[in-house]
Amino acid sequence: MLLFVSIALAQHVDVDATDVITTADLPWAASAVGHPALWSTDTGFAMVFESQIDVAGCDEAHQLGRATSTDGLSWTVHPATIGPTPAAPCGFRTPTVADTADGLLILARAVHDDTMWARRFEGRRATSWRPTGLDDLEAVSVARRDGTWFGVGVDPTLGLVTLSSPDARTWTRDAYAVLPYGSTWWSLDGILSPSVSCFDGPSMPWVMHYGGWTGSDTGFTYGLSDDLQLWFLSLAADIWTPTDAWDAWDTVSTPSEAWVAFEQDGAIGWASTSGGLPIDPATRDCSSAL
Repeated sequence: MLLFVSIALAQHVDVDATDVITTADLPWAASAVGHPALWSTDTGFAMVFESQIDVAGCDEAHQLGRATSTDGLSWTVHPATIGPTPAAPCGFRTPTVADTADGLLILARAVHDDTMWARRFEGRRATSWRPTGLDDLEAVSVARRDGTWFGVGVDPTLGLVTLSSPDARTWTRDAYAVLPYGSTWWSLDGILSPSVSCFDGPSMPWVMHYGGWTGSDTGFTYGLSDDLQLWFLSLAADIWTPTDAWDAWDTVSTPSEAWVAFEQDGAIGWASTSGGLPIDPATRDCSSAL
């Protein structure tokens, strides 16, 4: 039996934030930016994001950019990008990242055929491959715990499912949803942008922010879990109409605070519970040992 519990966890995100990255900030031509994939660094924050570009022969094309910030409000966009390749002639979109002690893992979809690709950066060395088991999921977020990869994804039929992999190459998933559509009143019609991370230690390590929609209402919340199966969910942080909703987001979390980069109206915005920097935040590379 699948269970979920809704409780009033103490975390509220200021959703009235401003744009922090627009197309005017890019050192390349693009018509929109979005789908940020966020992580915490020793000096602040970093993100990978998608930008919509023009490529001959493509009805739609994207390339991935990278930006860094010391406070979440002022960002430096770096010139290096992940653009179209022979295997992905129209580029990549919808990135998700996992920053680990031995490198950075980026998962993103090829625009032309919607297949999932992985790229791993270890210092100056980069490798890429086609992971299996992820193509038909609408959104994915992954993290490594005790050397094993875990994650969540949105199955278009079931809802939110859990994932695991020994190597980030071959993924398996549960045959059921841990959070089916309708687990909250505002997620009957869909689930959006699950963002999962973990804390060191044996107890209640997993934290996730996610959203969903029912009719014209879109909601956003977060939850905690001991095993990625039973989730203790907060009440919704906010409810929007679709024209006001965030289109995609990613988060950095502590037990009581959150920092969120989100896509809205072709730009990337910033929201948080705190004006400071995270202290001992959840990561995407954690251990059951303290």
